[in-house]
Amino acid sequence: MKNIIFQGHWIVGIIAGCVMTVQALTGVTMSLEPQLTQLFTPTVHIHPRSGGTLDGAQLYAAISGANPARSIEKLTVFSDATRPAEVQFARGGPGGPGALPGGGTPPGGGGGENRTTLVDPYTGALLPDPAAGARAFFNGTERIHRGLWAGNGPAGFFVRGVMSYSAFLLLLMVLTGLYLRWPRGKAAWRWRSWFKINFRLKGAAFLFNLHAVLGTCLLLFYLFQAHTGLMIARQATWYTTAVTRIFNLRIPGEPGPGGPAGRGGPGGPGGPGGPGGPEGPGGAGGPDGSGGALARDPQLATTDLAPAWSAFRAAVPTFASATLTLPSSGAQRLNIQTENRALEFDLAAPAPQAIPVAFKAPSADGPAGAPPPGMVLPSFWKQVAGGRAPMHTGRYWGLPGQIIIMSASLFMPVFFVTGWMMYLLRRARKRKARHNQAVAAAIP
Repeated sequence: MKNIIFQGHWIVGIIAGCVMTVQALTGVTMSLEPQLTQLFTPTVHIHPRSGGTLDGAQLYAAISGANPARSIEKLTVFSDATRPAEVQFARGGPGGPGALPGGGTPPGGGGGENRTTLVDPYTGALLPDPAAGARAFFNGTERIHRGLWAGNGPAGFFVRGVMSYSAFLLLLMVLTGLYLRWPRGKAAWRWRSWFKINFRLKGAAFLFNLHAVLGTCLLLFYLFQAHTGLMIARQATWYTTAVTRIFNLRIPGEPGPGGPAGRGGPGGPGGPGGPGGPEGPGGAGGPDGSGGALARDPQLATTDLAPAWSAFRAAVPTFASATLTLPSSGAQRLNIQTENRALEFDLAAPAPQAIPVAFKAPSADGPAGAPPPGMVLPSFWKQVAGGRAPMHTGRYWGLPGQIIIMSASLFMPVFFVTGWMMYLLRRARKRKARHNQAVAAAIP
């Protein structure tokens, strides 16, 4: 049995190791995307002008009027008159970010992310993206990482399947590697057998020791990365379905019990085979394969937010920044969050009143609010099981988490190279042994 597992381990490692290495290196590049984008993006300053900046309601009306085909999801205004405002349009849709020609987005997401657009706070005009070069680079890296470069035809489906199943094979490689390197006898109880690299060894013995010790140290990280990658890609549907049922998850893209179709779920809006999905008309694919945002009410574009904004200013006289989150279709409440307060306003009321709601501090991934509909992950472990994108990149834990995930990914090429070297040395030994046997047989 052990010999069979050993043969399978090195065969899979040699064949799929190249794909795993490419995914690891592109993942390393993407792990610090927010910090690197900010580092290499020039700061945009607005020259103060007479007349003052537009308030939140006026800015919303100006942006909606100038962009009637696009639906605003979030708008952030700042008290600093030299800082541009920020707007996020609803993901995807015909002609929207990430949409494919004729509508739709790549399977598994890929496009349609909520990209922040800078806005002139004096006129509401959209400003050129100063991070366009950095975003293009990271978008290209992500397309390689997820196999989106192959398109939506049979070749693209095959490539994305290979990428996804290489993550599943990484799970098997980790588990079979643990079985093969398990020390014998009392050595299994000594920490040095597990975690100490013996630099006195030479040749294949040293390579095996290095391969085994690094594999032990990074075992949990690779299990975590492989699992979250599979859950995000959603190509191995049998795996995601099994995990969802075992842990009783409700993941973005799947309808909840007794509720409307979820975001991007199979057959639901934005999901495979559903209206607005990658195989349907229109489409809004999300970066985590969740499809697009919930539909926005077309009437919101003409809604006057001035009464709600006046009520907000009465409740919050001073603020550094305020983020307006527009309601989805069927909802009537506008959420406005500052750096330390969160309020809601009923847009249907003639005189909206400020309604305090639970405040949640902004995270590294942007201003945080209530979890999106269709996602029920009440505990940390259910978030791990659900494979959320911030966990896969390490951003869930901030910069330390990103550095740890990046460091673990950097060691993936070491396993590929040491595995290949051990394979070549083993073949050389076998050739030498066959040669010696042939020489011995030729001697009378």
